[in-house]
Amino acid sequence: LIRLPGGGLLADTPGFSKATLQDVRAVDLPGYFPEITHALERSSCKFADCKHLEEPDCAVGNDWERYEQYVDLLDELEEEEKVMRKKGKFRTAGESTEKAKDSTKGKRTEFKLKSKRYRKENRRTARQNLGD
Repeated sequence: LIRLPGGGLLADTPGFSKATLQDVRAVDLPGYFPEITHALERSSCKFADCKHLEEPDCAVGNDWERYEQYVDLLDELEEEEKVMRKKGKFRTAGESTEKAKDSTKGKRTEFKLKSKRYRKENRRTARQNLGD
């Protein structure tokens, strides 16, 4: 880390061409920007799922210094989540990757199959839907 004269620290990461945000979801990104948290302490947005971009009656607005970086990071995280969902590798908070099983040998843990939203429609259901 290199201490900057105006305050703050600069991380020199040899071998890395791009920094990524690991384990940060798009919905959690506003919490990492003090500008947003301070604005939300003073008032609240009209919509509960406000992304603080250009929604009407947004308490944050777009007239703050790091707004462009916020928009770029939000777009990047949303695109990454979209790709992960498409690949079936992104799980929501309600989905877990393991389940406990009781068997004759005692309790064991096994991995869950992908949820039904990623499975192909079976032939019987497909035929029933054709009749509609």
